[in-house]
Amino acid sequence: MTAFVGTDGVGRQGRASRRGTAAFMASILLGAVVVGCTGSSVTPKTIYRTFPPTATPIASATVAATPTPTPPPTDTPAPKPTPTPKPTPVPAAGPCNASVLALTIKSSGGIYWQGGAGHALATFVLKNNGSVACTIKAKNQPLFLNGNGSILILGAAAGTSSTIKLAVHGTVHADVQTGNLCDAPVIVAPTKVAFMMGGGTGLVVATALSASDKGGVPPCFGDPSVYSGSIDAQPWAP
Repeated sequence: MTAFVGTDGVGRQGRASRRGTAAFMASILLGAVVVGCTGSSVTPKTIYRTFPPTATPIASATVAATPTPTPPPTDTPAPKPTPTPKPTPVPAAGPCNASVLALTIKSSGGIYWQGGAGHALATFVLKNNGSVACTIKAKNQPLFLNGNGSILILGAAAGTSSTIKLAVHGTVHADVQTGNLCDAPVIVAPTKVAFMMGGGTGLVVATALSASDKGGVPPCFGDPSVYSGSIDAQPWAP
């Protein structure tokens, strides 16, 4: 090998290069010694490690609350209207039959007939003794009867008048006046006042005060040989 000697700088550079080369060769020899000692070459094993795939998080499903079923509305039955009770028709009152009427004379301080100036005056009460209401005319034809049933005085016909309804046990009253009875037959007790009821329903005769009663017979102020006499009645009133 030919050596070149140069300047110091060049010489140092040559020495450093020789040292590096020597070190490189030594590392190769050391590697060969190691391989020789093991007796075989070691092939490095590649190990593959499998990692489980990262699970993608699944969003939790939100469970909707099951709504409580609303029961269908119960049909409330419409209230049945209470039927209005029909009033029982009241039959119209008919005319009073004379058989259900009672006629009595009314006392005024213990006095029944009051007389003066050829007249006799008394108040009579008419009562409905029937089981139903009935009607009468306000004016009825009055009569004055002898004790034997004959007519002593016949009053004027009643004519047209209003209708009065008499309830069961209902009463009405009227004043009766007799006057100037002349040329009359023999008076027989008891004398009585009566009314011919309108509508042909009959004759109502007053109850006598006694068997000997001759009340209501007026005095005669005219010709005793000529028949005369009068009887008048006011309309019935409650």
